[in-house]
Amino acid sequence: MGVSYLYTFMKNIEALRKVSISEEADRYKRNENKSPVIAVDGINLIYSLYSYHHIPWAYGGQLKEYMGHFECFIESFQREGIDLFFFFDGANVMFNIDGWIKRKRDTVKEVHEFFDKIENGLGVEKVETNANCLVLPKNILAITIFVLKQKGCKVKITLNECDRELALFGRENNCMGILATDTDFIIYDTVKIYSTKNMNLSEMSFYVYDKNKVQEKLMLKSSELPLFASLVGNDYTNSTDLNNNSYKKWFNQNDTVKRFCGIADYIRRLNLKIHNGRLFKNDITKISRDFFREEKMAMILQESLNFYHLRSEGNGLDSIMSGISDYKWRSIIKMLYKEFSCYSNYLDILIRHCYQDCISLQDFTLSDIPVAAKVLKPLRERWYGILLYEKPGLKKVTEWLIDGYESLAKPKEVSPQFPKVHHPGLISLIRGHNKEANWNLLGDTFNLNPGYLKNFPLDLLIPALSFRYLKDKVIIHKWEVNALILSAILVRYFNARQLRSIKLDQVKSRPIRLYNLVTCSFEVVLQISQVLAHLIPDELALPSNYQDGKLFQLIYLLSLDDHMSLKEILKYLFDSFLENNNKNIETSMKLFGLVSSFIDK
Repeated sequence: MGVSYLYTFMKNIEALRKVSISEEADRYKRNENKSPVIAVDGINLIYSLYSYHHIPWAYGGQLKEYMGHFECFIESFQREGIDLFFFFDGANVMFNIDGWIKRKRDTVKEVHEFFDKIENGLGVEKVETNANCLVLPKNILAITIFVLKQKGCKVKITLNECDRELALFGRENNCMGILATDTDFIIYDTVKIYSTKNMNLSEMSFYVYDKNKVQEKLMLKSSELPLFASLVGNDYTNSTDLNNNSYKKWFNQNDTVKRFCGIADYIRRLNLKIHNGRLFKNDITKISRDFFREEKMAMILQESLNFYHLRSEGNGLDSIMSGISDYKWRSIIKMLYKEFSCYSNYLDILIRHCYQDCISLQDFTLSDIPVAAKVLKPLRERWYGILLYEKPGLKKVTEWLIDGYESLAKPKEVSPQFPKVHHPGLISLIRGHNKEANWNLLGDTFNLNPGYLKNFPLDLLIPALSFRYLKDKVIIHKWEVNALILSAILVRYFNARQLRSIKLDQVKSRPIRLYNLVTCSFEVVLQISQVLAHLIPDELALPSNYQDGKLFQLIYLLSLDDHMSLKEILKYLFDSFLENNNKNIETSMKLFGLVSSFIDK
């Protein structure tokens, strides 16, 4: 993502400047006489921390390990007196559909290549190191939001394009900087960019994108950079397949600096009149014809230029709700926007009636594990039914799903399944005015007695509901179910260091794909729990309490290869990684029996 090869260009012209965050913060305090704030690209930071700390991602999410590193990261900035303001995407498919589809298709291919290598005998962590993709584990965002709340950091789920809102926020609030990697940020008229690429957290040093050096080398004005980025290639212009030779001539040179300077020279020779960051329509048509040799590119080029034009959106929520005439529904959405400001999926469903799936570790060429989006569709429909119960008029949700390579071509429209029991209204639900009604809705969603649910151990309720839901929809061997239950129970006894110390021999693709499906179900069940006034308290519902990929893979291997019984597995794990605590082994066996009975109920 970002401007193609711009990072390479900056590296070649020495426009990447290493700085100390501590010194930068001190300078900002002296010059601005106020506390420094850094706006953070949240998703980019998650990717960066996984890469920086070499956290395994393919097994199913080392959530405790990630959580520890993330807490340390925030504390390092807070010690310097720096406040972090995190921004996360909403349904970004809505802003550049062609670009979103292209990126997802590329990632699906990379995931298939990943599984091919696993099946050919390569070790998971070796494949991870050399993979072109890094697929974030399911429920990583839930962990991230929980930590941010605990640490007192502000969070915003963007209603418009995240990069634009970040850049605009940085400029309007005169922030110390923006923490990100995307090279699009150097094109915006905004504040200093600190890159998470090649950061050094032990000495708290980062590289700054030197915009002045870039402009000096290209001999371009700041107002000309959006056109330059569009011609070099970005998320908009790269999503179009242009095969004509006249266009390709610009990209036949291996020398990035020479190529960039050539395109900059082309822009200078145009002698364009740029008014308030905008080009005249005739100029855009001429460039599309002369540079791309395709007049049809005029519309895409215009979209690309608009992407870099920062303007205050005012109240973005009011703008998006302009087509909603029902006063009561508008009031509900406004309240929910405040209550659910940290949960993007709710806002997308309520405001845009859109659900966007994320890439996960699925191999669509195999059929032994069904596609997660299809398996979980009935559960999502019940979730939509709770959220949209009071919405007047047509009640449909547009799902952008990844349930096969071709499925990305167009979205699917689904109808919510409304509850059969009393719905007290979203505001009452979320504020927990009537806990009994909330438990009844949870029971109705999963076809279980609400009294039984209330008395079940709350810290295991999400995995237990997930396993029970999947039982009749997926062909899973009994010993595989046992491995899933045991791993969900045992995570509580391990700390991050102990989980990190687990070494795995050859892992096959099936347990990775199976656990991926299970963690996808954890995600939907957690989302349903959250809308029901957090019936399960946040600290108990936290996925790091019951989700760990390496632990599951180890138990799976012990069951499959060594044919160990449950008691033998428990003894092995407590002897090898924990203290041989007979009391905890007995407790684990009792909990195992409880969850097994719940699944079969």
